[in-house]
Amino acid sequence: MNRRARLCAAAVCLAFVLAPLSVHALAGEPDLSSVQIELADLPSGFRAVPDSDLVEVGGSAKQVGEALERSLAEASLQQYLVYASDSGDELLELVVVGPLIAPERVGMSREMADSSALADDLMPSFTLYVEQSEPRIIDTAGIGEASVGFTVDSRLTSDLATVTNILGVPWTSATSQFLLALRGEYVVVMMTQHVGSGAPGVDFLAVARRVDAHLAAALGLATPGVYRAGGTFSPSVANNIPTIGDISTEPSVAVANLVLAAVAVIVLTIAMRLLNTTLVRHEDALEQVLRPARALRRWWTAGDSALDQRLGRGA
Repeated sequence: MNRRARLCAAAVCLAFVLAPLSVHALAGEPDLSSVQIELADLPSGFRAVPDSDLVEVGGSAKQVGEALERSLAEASLQQYLVYASDSGDELLELVVVGPLIAPERVGMSREMADSSALADDLMPSFTLYVEQSEPRIIDTAGIGEASVGFTVDSRLTSDLATVTNILGVPWTSATSQFLLALRGEYVVVMMTQHVGSGAPGVDFLAVARRVDAHLAAALGLATPGVYRAGGTFSPSVANNIPTIGDISTEPSVAVANLVLAAVAVIVLTIAMRLLNTTLVRHEDALEQVLRPARALRRWWTAGDSALDQRLGRGA
C-alpha cells in the first residue's frame, strides 16, 4: 500500500470514529396517567369498570401483564384499566408494563417479527371445554414501533361447564381481539372480548392507535420514532446517522434511515475525493513535511544499533 492509500485509509477510520453519537439522559419515570381510553372513543353505554367488580378468570390481558412483570428485570405493571358495555357482553382491557432495559427491548422486538408464532404463544387460556380457532393475524401497522395483533374465536363444547368473562358474565361463544405493542421502553397489552351473538362494537385498532398516541406523548415521543439503546431516534429531528441498533417496522422510519445513510455515504465520498485531490496537488509539499520524520527515524535506528553493539561487546 503506497503512502497516499495509507493516508486515505486513515482518513476513513477517523471519519467513522468521530461520527456524532446520540446521547439519551433519563429524567425519572414518566407520568403515564394520561395513557388511557377515552369513553368518547368507545360505543355508547361503555363505562370504566372498578377493580372491585372484576373476577379472576383465565385468558385476561392482566395475566399477560403480570407474566411480563415477573419475567422482566425492572418492569412493573404501570396501568390496568377495564371498560365494558352496560350489559357486560363486551369488554376492553388495557395494560401498560415497563420500563424495559435495552436487551429486553431488542429481544422482544425480535420475537414480534414472527407474528404467527407470538400469536400462538399469546392465545388466551380457558378450560378444557373451550374450543378455539386458529389466531387470525390483523394488520397493526403504525401502532407502536413494533406490534402484533390477532383475533380468535372461542366456543364452549360442554353443557356441564360454565365459563365467564372477567365481569362474571357467562358465555358459550366469544370473539377476542389481542394486541401487543412496544413504544419506547414500554409494552402495551390490549384485549377485547365480545360474548354472545352479533358483531363487536369496539373499533379495536382505532382505540389502539389512540392509546399508542397517548403513550408516545407521555414519553415525549410525539413524533413516532425508532428505539435506540442510547436514546430514541426520530427522523424529523435526527442529528445522527442510523446504526444497526435502530429498530422499527414503520415505513417512514425505514425510508428516513435509507435517506440518512445515503447522505452519509455521499458526504464521505465527496470528502475522500477532496482528500485524494489535495494529496495529488500537494504531494511534493507533504514529502518535505515527512522528510524530517524519516530522518529522525533513521537516527533512532542507528542509535539502537550502536547501543546493541556496545552491549554485545560488554557481554
